Amino acid sequence: MKLDLKKLKPGKRSLVVTIVALLACAAVYLNWSYQQTEEAANEKSLSSEYEAVDSRRILGQNYEEITSEASVEVPDMTGYFDATRLSRKQARDEAVSILVSTEASTTASSEAKANASEEIAKIAENTVVEARIEGLVIAKGYEDCVAYINANGCNVVVAATDSELSESDVAKIKDIVVSETGLTSSMIKIIEAVS
Repeated sequence: MKLDLKKLKPGKRSLVVTIVALLACAAVYLNWSYQQTEEAANEKSLSSEYEAVDSRRILGQNYEEITSEASVEVPDMTGYFDATRLSRKQARDEAVSILVSTEASTTASSEAKANASEEIAKIAENTVVEARIEGLVIAKGYEDCVAYINANGCNVVVAATDSELSESDVAKIKDIVVSETGLTSSMIKIIEAVS
């Protein structure tokens, strides 16, 4: 059934046009409303995800599992250090992504946004300090190392030397970490990765 507007009386024609316009407006409104509801749910999800996730725990979880003992046995030293750096970077990228989403969220509280900003700054600072520690330890003559700063302190995994790390080796490495981080010696764990 085709509706021919020309055959309708002037009053009915304007009524039909008005109804079609109202239906179009209703469709646009419903679409907009649905999108707003969906966006709010996504932002709320991101906000609650941030509040439920402590980025320090995210960043420390994998690394702590790998370095929980005094020495770590690894089949390939280069592969171990590369894999550990990659794992650290991926964990940080994930945490920063969550924090950036929270910071940009329109539904997150101002406190959550401020906390997210602080955490992003802390992650960036830790990344720079870890790189300096690694460079200084390698400059002291050790083959390779990975440093990791978390809420509990700093862990430094050092490639095995011909002999075990001596107390003077541990003291040298701890001195570097203390000077770069300001942490106390008791908050620093030196781990020798042996193949």
